Amino acid sequence: GKCPLKGVQEIRYSVLPHGDRWDRAGVQQESASWNEPLVPVFGQWSEPGESNSLMFVTDPSVEIASFQRGGRDGYVRLFNSAPEAKFFHLIVDGELTQASAVELDGRPIGELKRKRGSREHRCSIELTLRPFGLATVRLHELSGKKDSQP
Repeated sequence: GKCPLKGVQEIRYSVLPHGDRWDRAGVQQESASWNEPLVPVFGQWSEPGESNSLMFVTDPSVEIASFQRGGRDGYVRLFNSAPEAKFFHLIVDGELTQASAVELDGRPIGELKRKRGSREHRCSIELTLRPFGLATVRLHELSGKKDSQP
């Protein structure tokens, strides 16, 4: 109506057959992979078998929706795409002094339980997200495992 199409238009679509309900079949995760493909970033080479991921979650229903730096801190937005509450760990492959839950505008909610991981510079943060819930985690004074190397 008010915005007629002009010039060449391009769309793409996909059909994703699944046997269960959309929320149990991982349609949200497939949609994120399709619409937000990973973008490669040049960095230092790692040792064979070593991960270059700064962080990951232990439940495939929970997505890392965004990550931003704010000074020396990192802010991670998490989304639970499952129809039930999920208990999971956010694994951070770096050093941090504290982890806390914060509101969308950065106001603190409370400190999160974290423990040292099995590998050097790795820590695990315990979280629970309600169905289709969002959470923002502040990683205080976050430094990657390679930040201190020349």
